[in-house]
Amino acid sequence: MSMRTPVLVFAGLFVATLVLVSCDAPPAAEGAATPTPEDLAATNQRWEGLASDEGTALALLGEGDRQIFHMACLRAERQLQIIASDFTVIGSEERMTMGVDDDAYGFVADTEWTGGGVMARNAIEPQFLGMLARTTDLSVVYGVQRGGPWPAPSIEQRAAFIEGCADIAGASQAEAPA
Repeated sequence: MSMRTPVLVFAGLFVATLVLVSCDAPPAAEGAATPTPEDLAATNQRWEGLASDEGTALALLGEGDRQIFHMACLRAERQLQIIASDFTVIGSEERMTMGVDDDAYGFVADTEWTGGGVMARNAIEPQFLGMLARTTDLSVVYGVQRGGPWPAPSIEQRAAFIEGCADIAGASQAEAPA
């Protein structure tokens, strides 16, 4: 056996490994099941609406009332804030994306956040509030970290949240210089 045979075998195995590793996962099945409120109950998760002088919020709580995800329209900052409690801050990653059904909404992550999880903010936009009103599920992505999809809060919870956010956004527009 010549020296070329082991090199050729190694090269062949290396190329085969690269091909197998680079193959995409099969696409999600058409009509894949959308999470439902019953799915939340089965995993001991629930949405809670919160409102105060500081703003309005929706929090996804898990076992023992542990916060999993939080979104809030903050009056002082006049911004929409999200917090993924189980995520870890990545110093070089400043983009967090929230999935609302099949639409994506970008947020700027605070890489200096020390409050636990990852926090990101963006302007309160009417387009986002409209998407939220019609959604059936929510998810969040930050780097390779993923949360959800979670069934959306109830229609009543979303309506109260959207109304509070719209009031805050309207107040910030009314205060803007002409």
